[in-house]
Amino acid sequence: MLKIADLNFGYGSGDELILRRVNAAFKPGELALLIGPTGSGKSTFLKIINRLVPEFSSGTATGLISFDGIDLSKMKAHDVAPLIGYVNQQPDSFFVSESVIEELAFGLEQLGVAPPEMKKRIHEICKTLGIEDLLDRDLETLSAGQAQKVAIGAALAAGQKILLLDEPSSALDDASCSALLNWLRDLTKHHGITVIICEHRFERVLPFTDNLMIFKGDGSVIKAQPTLASIVEVLPFWRDTQVLDKKMAQGPIALRASGISVRYENEAAVLNQISIEIFSGEVISIQGANGSGKSTLLMALSANLGLAQGTLEQTGTVAVVPQNASDLLFLGSVSAELFESDLFANAKANSTSKIFESLVGRVDPSIHPRDLSTGQQLALVLALQLTRGAKILMLDEPTRGLDRSAKAGLARQIISLSNQGTAVLLATHDNEFATQVSTRRFRLEQGALIAESGEMP
Repeated sequence: MLKIADLNFGYGSGDELILRRVNAAFKPGELALLIGPTGSGKSTFLKIINRLVPEFSSGTATGLISFDGIDLSKMKAHDVAPLIGYVNQQPDSFFVSESVIEELAFGLEQLGVAPPEMKKRIHEICKTLGIEDLLDRDLETLSAGQAQKVAIGAALAAGQKILLLDEPSSALDDASCSALLNWLRDLTKHHGITVIICEHRFERVLPFTDNLMIFKGDGSVIKAQPTLASIVEVLPFWRDTQVLDKKMAQGPIALRASGISVRYENEAAVLNQISIEIFSGEVISIQGANGSGKSTLLMALSANLGLAQGTLEQTGTVAVVPQNASDLLFLGSVSAELFESDLFANAKANSTSKIFESLVGRVDPSIHPRDLSTGQQLALVLALQLTRGAKILMLDEPTRGLDRSAKAGLARQIISLSNQGTAVLLATHDNEFATQVSTRRFRLEQGALIAESGEMP
């Protein structure tokens, strides 16, 4: 059994603790769900369990963490790795190999697993996750969803007893998410693995949940029954958000693309002769299965992909927020990023910070951007880009890592931008969010862009 006793964690003084006197127990064969507002400490909690925090982060942690009588709180991250598998919100940042099969085999090789057994385990995991066709692929060519599947497979291949997953469904389509959850349920019930999941899109996980922990955002954590009613009682703002009023675009063409095609070496076309006109004030969502080419299409339409063929006309500046938002954060503190953004955009003082706070509330400005949660990093990059006043805004999985309150704030920002004439193009697996903000919706299938809803302005 995994036990946590009197856990405290903070970056500064005791009054600024992110986690305060947290006590928890996780049984073998149990699937536990952790939910709470963006920045409430869920991801930090997982990293403390596997000792990545505070070993590779600033801050101080106190308290006891034990597994089957072994005191983990005094151990290094590499010492607990054989016991605990971990997949973060940006799994590609943890890859150590070049190809999928090498990544899946890496942990098994370190543990000295015999080649026949290694081959068997890899085959079983690939079949379950539906990634048999990815084995020979280079990791850098995978979509975010595909990378997440590979990372989960690699974390489990070595036979760890505990699996920690941070937002595992955030980059998965509905079919892949359903398959993953059924597999995790089988893993707990038939193999005795303890699975602990942080998840904002919790509705899909609740039916599989044995143990629910709610992070309230004030440092405290409570245990509750795994029901929607229990969640809403503690976090009332997590009720379903309303569909916002949005108008159909009436502005001029902001972007026109004709015959956009992308083909990687020795592979079928990812995008095949795609043509689209995007009007000022539109909010267009693009959905599709993992690996269908959504991120590739955004990069091609933003003129940031050298492999793309076709013609592209733009009438305004383009801002892109990638899935790994932290790639656009370079300075040593949140306050430095906010100040630099106002200066670069020639905006009024605190313009960027007001947008940032509207998305995720107040955040200590002295914190290093790398110590923010993934949702907070995304919100910060969104604020930086929105302050610059781009006429075409492209967002790749913009709700990844955001709680319902933050998503509602983002929806309001997008609708406001649309009403001011900004064209917004987003790639997302979040169907609820797409329905809420989009004036037109498309689906990518086999390299083709198919209109699903909305009318041409």
